[in-house]
Amino acid sequence: YACVVTAPCGRIIVWNQQAERTFGLSGEDMRVLPFQYLSIAPSCCPLYRHTIQQLQSNHEILTVNRRIELSALHRDAHELPIEFSISLIRSGETFMFSAFLRDITERRQWEMELYQAKEAAEAATSAKSAFLANMSHEIRTPMNGIIGLGSLMLKTPLSDPQREFIVRKRVVEGKGLDPGR
Repeated sequence: YACVVTAPCGRIIVWNQQAERTFGLSGEDMRVLPFQYLSIAPSCCPLYRHTIQQLQSNHEILTVNRRIELSALHRDAHELPIEFSISLIRSGETFMFSAFLRDITERRQWEMELYQAKEAAEAATSAKSAFLANMSHEIRTPMNGIIGLGSLMLKTPLSDPQREFIVRKRVVEGKGLDPGR
């Protein structure tokens, strides 16, 4: 984890090596401006400032000692998703903020791939269901005709030419004249 400790004004007190790797900025780079201006994406600054204000006023807030996700800025100005946990460290009348940050780019990519796979599986299932419903209808329609004709044939007595045809067919197949075979 990247570990960052700041004074209430945002000045960096501790900036570990993992923080340097995550953000592409050395501890010396980070001493120029407060943490939020160098490392927090502009879209997430209000959440960060709100968290700091609540910590300073001693209110219970959901983000303290809990993980939240926000976007941070890398040195090359691209945003990267991070998991962020911030705590208040009190020492008498003074205090500091301790934050642990972790780059979650890979996890977000896996989540996106998993979501896309789920969407593809749902689309395939939907296509399969539509295909089976269509094929069931296409097969059922002619089968109903065949079953109906078969039923009609079973209820209708054979004519003399039909009987003669059956006898000839049985003789040709070598089954003889016995209809029971």
